[in-house]
Amino acid sequence: MMFVFGCDQIPYFKNSEIKEETAEVIAMNYIPSRSDTSFSPGMNMDGDLILSLNSHHYPEEWIVTLRCSEHNKTFSFRSKEIFERTKIGDTLTLKYVDEIRYNKRSWKDKYSKQTHTQMLNEEVIDCHTKQIIFKDSSVLNRH
Repeated sequence: MMFVFGCDQIPYFKNSEIKEETAEVIAMNYIPSRSDTSFSPGMNMDGDLILSLNSHHYPEEWIVTLRCSEHNKTFSFRSKEIFERTKIGDTLTLKYVDEIRYNKRSWKDKYSKQTHTQMLNEEVIDCHTKQIIFKDSSVLNRH
C-alpha cells in the first residue's frame, strides 16, 4: 500500500473592498457579422471520396479598449452599450474589486486546544469591473 501526501499550501481566494479609478477610451473597433462556408474533400470508412461542407457564422462585435489611470494597463470590453455611449478620449470611472489569492496555515495548540491561523502571503491575481460610470453620470452595472 502506498500513501501520497502533498506538501503544497492550498490556496484560498477572496475579493478586496470595492475600489475606484478612472480609465480613458483609447480604441474602438466594430466587427460586422459574417458567415464563412468552405468545402473540404475527405474519405469515408468505405474508401469513397466525399465532400464536406463547413459553415460558420460569426456575430457582430463591439469592442472598446480602455487604459486605466492608476495601473496604466489596457483592457477591452465587448459591449454594444459601452461602444454606443463613448468615443475615443472619453474618461470613465470604474468601480472594481481585486481577486486575491492567499495561503494560510492553521494548527491546534496541544495544551490549550485552541486553533491558530497565520496568514502566509497574499497576491492580487485579477480584477473585475463591477460598475462603469459614464461622463454624464449614468451607470452600467456589470455582473
